[in-house]
Formats: sequence, C-alpha cells, structure tokens
Amino acid sequence: IQGVARAAMRLDADLVEELVGRALRADGVVAAWEGLAMPLLYGMGRKWEETRRYVEVEHLLSWCVSSALRRVAASGPAPTHRVRPVVLACGPAEMHSLPVEALAAALRERALPHLVLGACTPVAATERAVRRTAPRAVVLWSQVGGAGDLSALRAAAVAAARSPQAVRVYTAGAGWRSLTVRAAGGHLGSLSEAVRALDPG
Repeated sequence: IQGVARAAMRLDADLVEELVGRALRADGVVAAWEGLAMPLLYGMGRKWEETRRYVEVEHLLSWCVSSALRRVAASGPAPTHRVRPVVLACGPAEMHSLPVEALAAALRERALPHLVLGACTPVAATERAVRRTAPRAVVLWSQVGGAGDLSALRAAAVAAARSPQAVRVYTAGAGWRSLTVRAAGGHLGSLSEAVRALDPG
C-alpha cells in the first residue's frame, strides 16, 4: 500500500499501474481490491476532504486502478455449461463506476459472462438490457443515492418479472443505505459478497 501511495503522490502512473497489476495477478481481484485498491482510494478521498488538495493524485490513482482491472484475464476455463450473463449498471446520476469495474474484473477472472453498462446508466437502458438479454442477475450500483436509483430498481424489477427465465435483482453501494426500497435479491455489501452471490459454481 505504501509503495503504491508513494508512486501516486509522485504522479508516477506507470509504476502505480504496474504495482496494482502485480497485486491483481498475484492475489486475485477480490483480495487486491479489498486489501489494496479500496484502502488506497479511501485514504486519498479522506486526504482530499481534510486538505482540499491532491485531487489530481486521487484521479490518477482511480484511472490506474481502472486500467489494471480492465486487463484482468480469465484464470481458468469457461464453465462447461451455458451461463447467462450478469448485467452491471450504475444509477442514472451515479458517476462513480470503479467498484462496478472491480466486480466486472472479478467475474471475468472466473470466466463468467457479464455486461457492463457503466456510469450514469439511463433507467430505460437498464430496463432494455434486462429485457433483451434475460440475464441471471442484475446489480445496480449507487454510491450517493437518489430518486433515479429507485426508478432504476423498479424498472429492473419489472423487466426481471417479465423475463421468461428467473432474474435476481441486487443492489450494491453505500447510496442504497439512505433509500428505503430493497431489491428482491438483496444488497451486496462487498466485492467478496457479490462474487459469492453471482458465482453459479
């Protein structure tokens, strides 16, 4: 953690990305995210809140973590039977998508199919994706929480109910704590919990 933090403070993007990538390869996505990336990002966020400085370091660190996550490859063979995808989407006003990228990388590592709709996903786009792909699960991410997230959850639930195959709908992220509606599938409180819930094996 200290090595990556020092490299980030020096704005040495190449070294940050190399060290994060090395941790991902050595420890796997879940361990590297929960033991390295999350504490670093949380620490830089706290530093910015306390000093109103180093936002460039936080942005560089986020970019490097994102770049490393997108290069994660499957560590084993794909499932022998057909597995329906998981749809990963953010709320319509949610710009913080890095945890969704971490979940996508963890699923890719396990050769599990998934669709990432990314930050600020319009409600209609989430609904159409569920309707068109009949996924086995939907995860709606919210860091901040808002009325748009509730609309996205309702739309996903309606599309899931109309699917010819069972679709579980989950929420994830701190933004759901302030909202009273709960997903039928439940709330995923961490990356490790999300992977356990979404891994059909």
